[in-house]
Amino acid sequence: SDPTPVLSTEGIVALMAHSLALPGGAATVASDLALSFTASCPLSAGDTLTLLLPGFTGADVSNLTITTTSGGAALSGSWESGTTQLVMTVGAEVGGGVAVSLVVAASNGLALP
Repeated sequence: SDPTPVLSTEGIVALMAHSLALPGGAATVASDLALSFTASCPLSAGDTLTLLLPGFTGADVSNLTITTTSGGAALSGSWESGTTQLVMTVGAEVGGGVAVSLVVAASNGLALP
């Protein structure tokens, strides 16, 4: 039979030069999460980034307070306690190779293991 064309696929982006810092963090206490990364290719508005944080706790939050400190990604996000996933959605296009830094505020209630 003839091959079937693939019309679209979900993109995969490598996050390079990434770091996660927990300034002033202490076990079982909500803390700011400072995240920085450089994407291997452009990120478009609507793209999602999922960060798995095993052991972190806190109630589900559908509209996280996230401040982008560099890179212009304008991220929004949610916290899913059952899967310990921080899911962030890109709000504005970011070029490949652009360094992005952001802070997920302690007021969201995400607590360290």
